[in-house]
Amino acid sequence: MRIPLNKHGIALIEEKCRSRVRELQQLIAAEAADYLLNFGYHAFLSSGPGSGNGPGWSWYYAANWNCSVGTVDRSVITPERDPFNEEEKSYEGDLYEKIEDSRGNPFREAKFGDVLYVTNSVYYGKWLNEGGTEFLTHLNESHPNRFIELCEAYLKDKMSELVRTIKERK
Repeated sequence: MRIPLNKHGIALIEEKCRSRVRELQQLIAAEAADYLLNFGYHAFLSSGPGSGNGPGWSWYYAANWNCSVGTVDRSVITPERDPFNEEEKSYEGDLYEKIEDSRGNPFREAKFGDVLYVTNSVYYGKWLNEGGTEFLTHLNESHPNRFIELCEAYLKDKMSELVRTIKERK
């Protein structure tokens, strides 16, 4: 396809660039959401007593990842309940629902220049990321989960593949 270097051609090139950047942005954000939801399921939940069940507060945290466009979604599910008093596998349905929702690419409506957010407003998230699960490990040792840093590293490693995916779509 030849594009003339006139006003119309330059506008066409700009639109193609914006479109690809928007698609890449959507793909990166969707990958982050998917990674964090699945990390929550596989990491926190399999670390608890009886491995695979995890305490209610871990399920609650994992189920509270939110995806939004333009503004931060600070909502949490059932905020009136205390997740530290929940039974094992509490919020299991909520987590699976979030995982299913994220597969539909919650960012598909984003436009070029929109800010995409993947957030979790549960107050003990920093504590979990820094290793606040010491009473869950069989040795009673604290080991940082570092799921935020692991997600960043995952996205950096996957970036060239994501760019290639967008390039091949066109």
